[in-house]
Amino acid sequence: MPSFMPSAPVEVSRLLIPDAQQVCAWLIENAGLKTADLERAQRLQQESEGTELLGLLTRLGLVSEFELARAWAALLQAPLLLADAVPPLLDPLPPLTERFMRHYQVVPVGWSDQGLQVLSANPGTLYPFQAIAYACEVPVRLSIGPRNEVETLIERYYGQGRSAMGTLIENLD
Repeated sequence: MPSFMPSAPVEVSRLLIPDAQQVCAWLIENAGLKTADLERAQRLQQESEGTELLGLLTRLGLVSEFELARAWAALLQAPLLLADAVPPLLDPLPPLTERFMRHYQVVPVGWSDQGLQVLSANPGTLYPFQAIAYACEVPVRLSIGPRNEVETLIERYYGQGRSAMGTLIENLD
């Protein structure tokens, strides 16, 4: 499995975000989601207030997190990036809270001359990218990753994994 698709991160200010139905259509065409399963998930979504359809599809096991990430990457023409393709440490760490990143399924993964590269598992709304751009005072460039990879990186950079990684690197010196 490749670490990422060969393309540059997408400038967030230029994004046209597809809706859930467009993502579902891609999943039906390219990832084996069955129409009957989608209809069942839509019925469950209607019965459960506040439930997001795409998240429900993964929780029900109808599509994998990786396939959902592939759909977002294809529709947004953004690179698909996995945790093994990003630096082990990010310095300096952007001033973001772990809670914010977990809620919006986003994590910064690198600085460049063009701004801050952010990995997202659910780029269905512009708000988290606008908030990150505001907080960091730089443009945000988007890459897509599966939710479990985003969670792993949040833990690595901001959680207890950060302390463990720092200890390992100090011991190597």
